[in-house]
Amino acid sequence: MELGLLYISLIVTISESAAFDLDSAYYTYEPLPFDTVAPVTEEPRALDTIGSEPGKLRISGAKDFSFDVKQGFDQGLNVDITGEVEGVGIEGNLSDKATPSSTVRISEVERVSLRAFTKNFSGGIGNLTLDLPFGIRDEIQGGEIGIHTADRKSGVNAAYATNRGTYTRTQFPGEEGKQSPYFLEGPVIAGSERVYLTQGIARPVVLNRETDYNIDYESGIISFTNNNIITTRTRIEVEYQRAIEDYLNTYRQANGILNAGPIKIRGLYRISSDERNNPLTFTLNPAERESLSMAGDSASVLHTYADTSSEGNYVLEDDHFVYVGQGNGTHNVNFFYVGEGNGDYIYDPMLSAFSYQGAGFGNYTPTKTIPLPRREEFYGLSTEFYKTLTLFVYGSRVDRNTFSSIDDQDNSGLGYRALLDRSIGFASIKCDYIKYEDEFISPSGREEVDYRHIWNTTEPMDELADFSIGLAPTDYFRLNVGYGFLNRQYRRRSLTIEPFFFLLGFEGIDSLTRYFAGFTKNWTRLTLAGRYEKYGEVHMVNYRTQYMFGKTTSIGLNGSYDKDSLSTGVMNTLRFSTTPLTLTIGHRSVNDTNFYFGNAAIRYTRKGLSLFGDLQQTQRYSQRRDDAYIKVDEGQGDYVYDPVTGTYIRKENGDYIRKIFLLPDFIRVITRNYGFEIGYATTSFDANGRFYYVDERDFRSHTEDFSLNVNSAGYDVTMNLRQNIQDDARYALGMNSIVERSAALVPSIDAFAGRIEIRNATETVGEYEKERRSTYRAEISYDVLRQPIVRPKAGYAYSMMRSQYFAELDVRQHAPKTGILVSVPFKRIRGKIEATADFTYRIYNIEEIPFFFTANEARGLTTILGANTSFGVGANTVFNLIYRVEFRKNERPNQNFRLQSRIRF
Repeated sequence: MELGLLYISLIVTISESAAFDLDSAYYTYEPLPFDTVAPVTEEPRALDTIGSEPGKLRISGAKDFSFDVKQGFDQGLNVDITGEVEGVGIEGNLSDKATPSSTVRISEVERVSLRAFTKNFSGGIGNLTLDLPFGIRDEIQGGEIGIHTADRKSGVNAAYATNRGTYTRTQFPGEEGKQSPYFLEGPVIAGSERVYLTQGIARPVVLNRETDYNIDYESGIISFTNNNIITTRTRIEVEYQRAIEDYLNTYRQANGILNAGPIKIRGLYRISSDERNNPLTFTLNPAERESLSMAGDSASVLHTYADTSSEGNYVLEDDHFVYVGQGNGTHNVNFFYVGEGNGDYIYDPMLSAFSYQGAGFGNYTPTKTIPLPRREEFYGLSTEFYKTLTLFVYGSRVDRNTFSSIDDQDNSGLGYRALLDRSIGFASIKCDYIKYEDEFISPSGREEVDYRHIWNTTEPMDELADFSIGLAPTDYFRLNVGYGFLNRQYRRRSLTIEPFFFLLGFEGIDSLTRYFAGFTKNWTRLTLAGRYEKYGEVHMVNYRTQYMFGKTTSIGLNGSYDKDSLSTGVMNTLRFSTTPLTLTIGHRSVNDTNFYFGNAAIRYTRKGLSLFGDLQQTQRYSQRRDDAYIKVDEGQGDYVYDPVTGTYIRKENGDYIRKIFLLPDFIRVITRNYGFEIGYATTSFDANGRFYYVDERDFRSHTEDFSLNVNSAGYDVTMNLRQNIQDDARYALGMNSIVERSAALVPSIDAFAGRIEIRNATETVGEYEKERRSTYRAEISYDVLRQPIVRPKAGYAYSMMRSQYFAELDVRQHAPKTGILVSVPFKRIRGKIEATADFTYRIYNIEEIPFFFTANEARGLTTILGANTSFGVGANTVFNLIYRVEFRKNERPNQNFRLQSRIRF
């Protein structure tokens, strides 16, 4: 079998998230554009605060964000504030940096925090990351306060908060050629993950998000970039905070440090407690509460997430649910994805519902074990003597079921550790002894990362002793000898010798021996490195070479060879790097499978010319899926149902929501995509072209966008040409296609402004052309007054609409419109107050217009009234408070309130 795969990438820097940067199989949200009622009269100017004077605030960042009372936060924002005001230091952050693309709304990943500190005080509030003693890292939503000495060597801190997640560690063996998906256990707290990658005897390294991997926090899915080709020799380990979904969890902690000359003392007390009477996603009935109280820590009480309803979709037959049609059943049922072979239902695309398959033959279930409310206490105390000897004492008390006092006799446990680390002359010694009682539980991992590989076991650590001696009599010779035991059962011996630029050694874990040898040599411009490893039947060779032509130009070659009794793999990579361009091409072969890959990065700006781009081809596994529309309370959804066509129409304040369900099939997907942007700008001329393309199995999309702007003192003219084509067959029932083409001319001369636009759009669902529309639109406005602004406007739109659902209908729409804008500026706050009124009267060429066409464009008069208050903060920030109410014939008024900000730093 021959499988060819080529990957080439031109790294691009674009202010908005690009559609080609997403993993399309798990795209969860389509960002909706939203702008102020009228353009901001005074654009905030860029402010460079990097060189700010001491004692001033330093602000950096850029992005738009908004809050909608119906849709929550949207778009992205990254603002960092540091500095000092009147002796008070300030650090602040409002960011969605945890997500690389617009796949998750900011309300689900946002980080909002503010910290302040003085000579002897510190405090923080918001989404805080607490790096605590003993390697514990907590993500909380709450507050922290502390006092400390002026040199910060001694102090105490305390925090109270809502706990956002629980510590989880997951290990994956790499799969040959599988860059994604790798599934974590449930939703992940954004930014809390640490992803480690290694192979052979090399120590794990922490990867960088976006450059090395991407993660869908909502689904808990990790996808690796081609910077690290995943093979069967790869070990993946992830530490993260799994989002708490079961009970509201309160968090309290206090920690302190005391420096008394040669002695340093650290302490920590931490409590995390579920509120058992406040479950978040279910309601406990009296029988379930009684069962939980009588079963102790071994409680295993099942809860079926089904509610009786006269408008349900399912009926209960024997011991399972059967779909009987929308509104024809007796139960509304929620199903949960639990992995392949772990459920008893599958999603049936033909029914758009769930079908019972039997225990272990599905991937969804409506029944889950009720999570037990927990209370965890942890305390730790350490004392360090002369930076040589450190003694640790840990304690924990964990109640695994606060509903019951049964089985509480084993809730408490202790842990101990002694660490000696000392260097004398050319000799060094390190001794580490750890002892945990069986009942002891740590808020972080008890074992170090890669523990299973190091000790060749899956047993948890109960007792560990590690001893090593190092000798370095000269700069050209180093020796390290180590010995250790685990749980008084496993023995580990190690020897490492480093003569000159060579490395020799072995590790022995009981009967398993790992040998390794290597070298690293640097000359003036040349670097050579290589390593050989053998453990069991596995042989591995790695090499790396690099030559520097200058400070910014280099060429390098690296690769690997691995072999065992079943497979042989070879990989080689050539890399060339210079100031505007970085190029990588490579090849990986395993038995009869070939994988070609490469990277190329280019960033070029010179005298107004800019060039950025992205071109790549990669390989992953994708899980088939289907979409379904779930009925919710009226006004709480995004879609409405049209019984005539049997389709769902996107409409604000609808009564259906769209959900994605995963099917049991996994398929190998080869993805090709690129992004390319070229621009040229002068003081009065700006041209820009953007081109995005993605092509993979069952999905293809490309966008071409060209804009041209010419401006002078009295006029401004912008022309825009855009094409967007998308074919999506990732769903089980046929292909959905969208084709959009538009051309717009936006002139502005003195007080006149206008817009002329032609737009053609076609949407196809399966075999039917759902809608074809051609629209011709013209608008004009005139500033009658400049101070304040009084701007009447008028426009006209003509649309031709067809649909195969109504083959005989040729619908024409005339939509004259008028409106007015009144804007009063307030220079003292760099803001304004605006009022707008827009009136659109839609006329159709036939009397009986199907709801399919009028769902969002009702016949007759539509009135939209708006109010916008904006104010500036400093020289580079504008906030907008926007109220909008829309009146349509025979419909309830549709109101909306929005907070929007544009910040440029």
